[in-house]
Amino acid sequence: KATGSMERDENYVPYVRSEYNLPSEKIATKFDYAEIFEEAPISTFVRLFVMQGFGWWLYLGKNQMGSKMYPPGSNHFDPKSALFKPGEQVVVLMSDLGLIGMLAAMAYMGPNLVLRYYLVPYL
Repeated sequence: KATGSMERDENYVPYVRSEYNLPSEKIATKFDYAEIFEEAPISTFVRLFVMQGFGWWLYLGKNQMGSKMYPPGSNHFDPKSALFKPGEQVVVLMSDLGLIGMLAAMAYMGPNLVLRYYLVPYL
C-alpha cells in the first residue's frame, strides 16, 4: 500500500520545493527558508496551534495536505466521498451521527463542562 511513501501517503503528503515557489537549491540562501526559526519556542507553539486548531479540520473537511490521488476537496464526513469504498458508506454515516449526537450532548451540558473536559485537554 502507500504506508511510508512520500508520494502516495494517505494522511500527509508534504509539498515539494516547486509548490513553495522556492529558488533552486543552487541559488537559495539561508534566508529563503523558515528553518532558521523552527527551533524557537514561539515558532513551535504557533505551528502547533495552527496545525491542531485549523490544519486538522482542513484535512478532515477538504483533505488539505492529504493524498493527491483523491480529488481536491474530498471530505472525510461525506459518505459518498472518493476517500471511502461504497461498502463503507453506512459506517461513515454512523460516525457522522455519533459526532452530531456528541456535539448536541456537549451543547446541552453547557460551555463550562465542554471547556473543562474537551477543549483544555485538546490543547
